Formats: sequence, structure tokens, C-alpha cells
Amino acid sequence: ADSVGTSLHMVGYCHFSLDDLTEALPWFERAVAAKQKGDVDGRVDADSVGTSLHMVGYCHFSLGDLAEALSWFNHAVAAKEKGDVHGRVDAESMGTSIHWVGNCHFNRGDVTEGLPWFERAVTAKEKGDVDGRVDAASLGTSMHWVGTCHFNLGDFTEALPWFERAVAAKEKGDVDGRVDSESLGATMHWIGNCHFNLGDFTEALPWFKRAVAGSEKGDVNGHVDAESLGTSLHEVGNCHFSLGDFTEALPWFERAVAAKEKGDVYGRVDAASLGASLHLVGDCHFSLGNVTEALLWFDRADHI
Repeated sequence: ADSVGTSLHMVGYCHFSLDDLTEALPWFERAVAAKQKGDVDGRVDADSVGTSLHMVGYCHFSLGDLAEALSWFNHAVAAKEKGDVHGRVDAESMGTSIHWVGNCHFNRGDVTEGLPWFERAVTAKEKGDVDGRVDAASLGTSMHWVGTCHFNLGDFTEALPWFERAVAAKEKGDVDGRVDSESLGATMHWIGNCHFNLGDFTEALPWFKRAVAGSEKGDVNGHVDAESLGTSLHEVGNCHFSLGDFTEALPWFERAVAAKEKGDVYGRVDAASLGASLHLVGDCHFSLGNVTEALLWFDRADHI
């Protein structure tokens, strides 16, 4: 039954890879049922069961059913804690499921409930896989989300060191040493956000610039999220603007507009985000006394 379960899981994963989550879901559920019966000797590989439980949860999460996803991720954690048929626990894999329990709580708006799960994910991932190999990029992602929770709770001072630890981890890359510059840049952006919200615009500025450089390189496959890039460009401009240097701020906001017009990795344009950058180009011109030019940009912002 365990072998059958593995095959069922792979059918589900094929559908999942084709973004057909509705089709993938019942295959992962069937994989769970088969794997729970064990091998020919009745031995159950709880870690393998946990992997399929996790994917059922991930499908529900991606389909927007957070309550259902949460239950499956919790089951995945419980299964993975038991380990494989030899009792070996893959702490990295378990940490990933723990992380997604936190993600469910966070996305349901319960940041306080999500925080300890992200902290548990960090602790687990620091132990590595069954061979002790640590996926620093994955570890960095969980550290990032601990920081995000503190940030969303308004505790910027507490969030800052978590984002700094996340950067240090992500710079090491995954188990194969591949660095996701987009993800790294995103964390650098949040370090900038912490300093900005603490009123230290001068300290925030270089972090936003580093975030821009990371976003420009893209993810591990070189895909650039222009919306994310535009957001960091915007915040570089915002720092200069907040420091009263409108001439320096202006080209950064213009670059932010150009990037955001391209949209995210799927080409989707965030009209509100684009409008905010257009408006601040106008604000720069207005502050520099170019009222006629400012009005043109304000008009563009109003007609997004």
C-alpha cells in the first residue's frame, strides 16, 4: 500500500505542477489513505504520510480554504514528528509543515497565533534534514516570517534582528548553494521598512537600494517580479523625499512607475501601487515648484 501511495502522490504532484489543484487534491488524499496502511509488513512510514498530508493542506491553502488547510498541516506535523520507518525525523521537512501552520494563522489574520509556529519552524529547520544538511534559504524564509509577525504587531525593534538573521541565512542559499536574489531582496526591503518606521530614513536608504539590486537579479531562475522591484524603487524615493531631497527622489519614483507598469511575474498590474508612485512623482514636481508638470502626474494617478 505504501508503494501504491507513493504512485498516487506522484499523480497528484503532476496535476499540482500543472497548477490544477482541484484535480491534484483527491490524488493526494488517496495517497494519504494508501500510505496509512503501511508496507507489506504493515510498517507505516509516517514521514511519507506527512508529505502527502502536507500537499493536501497546500492544495486547500492555494484554493483559499485556510481552515481546511490548517487541519491538514497540523496532521502533517504530527505525522512527520514520528519520522520514517526507522524513526528518523526530517526536521527540515517537519519545519516546512510547521511553517505552513503559521502561514494559515497569519493569513486568517491571527498574527499572534502564527508567531510561535514560525519560531518553531526556525528551531526545526536549524536541525536540517535526516542527514543534518541545513537548507539556509528555507531557514531564512521562516526567520523572515517571525520578523513579519513582529512587524505586523508594530514591534519594529523586535522584527529587525529577525530580518537581519534571515538575510544572513538567505545569502548562503539552499542546500545546493543557489541564492534566490528576489527573496533575499525582499528581506532587505523589510529591514529598510523597519528603519523607516523607526524614523531612521538615512539607515533605511541603503537597505532599500540593496533590495532593488536583489530584485533586479530575480529568483533562482532569473525571473524578475517587476512589481516587487517597483516597490523597492519607490521606497528609495520615499527615503529621499522624507529627507527633503525631492530632486534625488524624483528619478526613483519615475523608475518605480516604469517597473510597476510591467506588473508582477504573471504580468498583473497593481493599480493602487502604481497610482501611489505616479502620485509621488507629482508630489516631487510640486515640491520643486513645477506645478504644471505635477498636475499631469496627478491626473495620471487619478485615472489608473
